[in-house]
Amino acid sequence: MALPLKAADDLLTSATQQLAGLDLAADAVPAGTDQGMDAWLRLTTPTGVRTYAVQTKRTVPPHTAGLVADRVGTAKTLMVVGHVPEATAAIWRARDVHFVDAAGNMYLRWPDLVVDIRGRRRTPSTNTWVASERPQIAFKGAGLKVVFMYLCDPATLGLSVRASGEAAGVAHGTVQNVFRELESTGYLDGGRRTLHRTRELFNQWVGGYILNLSPRLTMARFVAPDPSWWKSSDDQLRRVDGLWGGETAVHHLSSELRPSRAVAYVTEIPRDILAENRFRKADDKGNTEFRHRFWRFSLSSPTLTVPTPLIYADLMASADPRQHEAAVHLRETDELLRRIDSE
Repeated sequence: MALPLKAADDLLTSATQQLAGLDLAADAVPAGTDQGMDAWLRLTTPTGVRTYAVQTKRTVPPHTAGLVADRVGTAKTLMVVGHVPEATAAIWRARDVHFVDAAGNMYLRWPDLVVDIRGRRRTPSTNTWVASERPQIAFKGAGLKVVFMYLCDPATLGLSVRASGEAAGVAHGTVQNVFRELESTGYLDGGRRTLHRTRELFNQWVGGYILNLSPRLTMARFVAPDPSWWKSSDDQLRRVDGLWGGETAVHHLSSELRPSRAVAYVTEIPRDILAENRFRKADDKGNTEFRHRFWRFSLSSPTLTVPTPLIYADLMASADPRQHEAAVHLRETDELLRRIDSE
């Protein structure tokens, strides 16, 4: 939905001021309402002049960041946003979507010049959480594992602290801290053991997962001579308590996305799979990735796939537009994700 004209103008004024502070002269002119943008912006830099197609937003949460195109027609997109969450910024940097926010965070990259400013905080207002009211533990490190468990299986809210820690694969103290924090921020009714605002909670979890947990999960990457080796490896994966994730999981669920890489979550590297398929270590991403299965609870599923909230998050962490489209479709059609979005 388009911003009101004054709000869009205020954001654009703020952006040009932030750019001017870096000696980048910005001149903006309105665009027609049917052009898919809010303004044209001409940016003069020490190495030349760039023209952007500007889109203005109050904020863009991580779960919709992948839907932003890096171009409008032939012009490069510049997102001018009130506040860009770091998880959204990470997705945009990976996809080369340029942005500026009101606090001065920005990412602009050309062959001869890069501007990448991070970590500036927005000014708290009456309709936003102040820093002390935002969850500090739940969306970092081990706390993300606990929130993941609660979202996937709300029945685990009724477990003892010890049982919860074992199911989530974290220390008992982490469970207690996350539980209290979710209560204090209104996401959890501790008495009834029920979650509230689960759509918002999930969106925050996705952002935290992409930024703080996903990068730590890779166990090994390989190149397989036959990129479709995974099609006949279900039994071998079961022997290491493994499950398919990411784009491989989507293919198992619907066959609508042909995976470019095999992704599996395992408790240990499956040596028999490596030997049988003649894997070799990848110098970069390769076509096969084994990731650490960080949870210990189980959900009944007809397919050998990780829980759908994790599939969705991994798809959104990718820079591949095909995976982002698959993520949107999954969120609209999967029963668990629709339940999460209903509250």
